[in-house]
Amino acid sequence: MLLYPAIDLLKTKVDSKYTLAIMTSKRARDIVDGKPVLTIAENDNPLSIATAEVADDLISYKYPSHDEEADVYEEEAAAEADAGEGGEEPAEAVSEEADAEPAEASV
Repeated sequence: MLLYPAIDLLKTKVDSKYTLAIMTSKRARDIVDGKPVLTIAENDNPLSIATAEVADDLISYKYPSHDEEADVYEEEAAAEADAGEGGEEPAEAVSEEADAEPAEASV
């Protein structure tokens, strides 16, 4: 259970609880991957350390601008279009057995 920092304090640092969840989970993943810890926390749990860093204003977030998001979507669409030009036919979802008449069950 999260006792410190208080959730009310953490919610004042971000615009929504969803932003808080994403931001702290990404930071906790960074800590697990070996990035340096920026503060001292009561617990060695990476998520506790990340929330302490948010409370101490040591990490912040930035939403991508509309232009940056559009660039990402355009790059993804181009990659999907390139992958689709391979000429491979998509596999059919229905097998031939599904088309056959169901077998009668004997009692």
